[in-house]
Amino acid sequence: MSYKLMFALNAIVSLLVGLVFLIAPERALLQLGTSETYVSTISAMRFVGAALITIALLLWFAKDIADAAIQKKLGFSLLASTVIGLVMVIVASMSKQAVIRSNSWIPVVVFVLFGLGYGFLIFLKPRMKE
Repeated sequence: MSYKLMFALNAIVSLLVGLVFLIAPERALLQLGTSETYVSTISAMRFVGAALITIALLLWFAKDIADAAIQKKLGFSLLASTVIGLVMVIVASMSKQAVIRSNSWIPVVVFVLFGLGYGFLIFLKPRMKE
C-alpha cells in the first residue's frame, strides 16, 4: 500500500459522495434516515458536496507528489480529518436527537478504513522497512 493508492482511493470516494450530495441531496438525506429535508439542510448538503469535490480534486493531484515528507504530512492531516469525521458520525448517530438515523454504519466503516490505511502508512510502514 502506498500514499498514491490511498490518495487516489480517498479522492474517488470523496468525488462520488460529493457528487451525490451536490446532485441529489434529498435522496442522500433520506438514505441517512433524516426525515426533515428543509431548504437550508439541502443547501448545506450541496455546500458539503462542493467541498468534497474540491478535496477529491486536491487529493487526485496530490497522489503524484514524490516527496516523502510532504506525503507523510498530508497523511497526518487526512488521518486527523478521518478521526474527526468518525467522532462526528458517531455523535450524529448516537445522540438523543440523532441526525443520522439509519445507515450510519456506512460512513463509520469508510472513516475507519481510511483511518486504518493512513495510520498504517504513517506509523507501521516505516517500521516494516527497517
